[in-house]
Amino acid sequence: MLKPEVNNNNNNAATVQVMERDTLKEMILQTALSSSSLSSNANATTTNSTTNTSSTNNANATTTTLTTTTQQNFIIIDVRDADFEGGNIKHAINIPYFDENKAIELANKIIEILNEKENNSLQTTRAKKQLLLIQQLQKNSLQKSSQLLLPSQQYFTIIFHCYYCRMRGPTASKCFLETIQKNFPDLLKKIKIYYLKGGWSGWKKQFKHLLKIQNN
Repeated sequence: MLKPEVNNNNNNAATVQVMERDTLKEMILQTALSSSSLSSNANATTTNSTTNTSSTNNANATTTTLTTTTQQNFIIIDVRDADFEGGNIKHAINIPYFDENKAIELANKIIEILNEKENNSLQTTRAKKQLLLIQQLQKNSLQKSSQLLLPSQQYFTIIFHCYYCRMRGPTASKCFLETIQKNFPDLLKKIKIYYLKGGWSGWKKQFKHLLKIQNN
């Protein structure tokens, strides 16, 4: 079993880290809050990513859409294959059979997203006021929750997971890190890479009644 290099120090961007389920839940809820508050001004950034699968049941190419809003600063990569049909975390993108080629595709799409976000960073005075309001709402939300330490908004966060996160998810996160180190070293300054503790199995057990953070 290929084990990822794990480091819980959030100041080190060049390692794979473990994300707690409560942390990801709060990130999803805050994104929903931000999107709702800026519904009249939010501009969606949509990028198409085509991935090839090598499944014996399906040798055809599949198309994955990476969609983020101006408020979303993370993506969730679900690397399950057939078992993805049993439900998924909200916003999760299914990329099965994750390998170096798919890691390169994903990295290029993330670069496009970051460039688009940078281009959209010049906001009007009205938008800035709305952003301050959102930050206050998020602060109040955190005060009412468990005071979780969320990943810094300075970085774009990529979270990998599979069913249990014992093999496929951690292996994919390590593959992505090594691909970035080899091909896109400058990107390491802008991203954080995680795999989700407990995977989909732990997620659905803990949050089975919280439908707004999962599909199915």
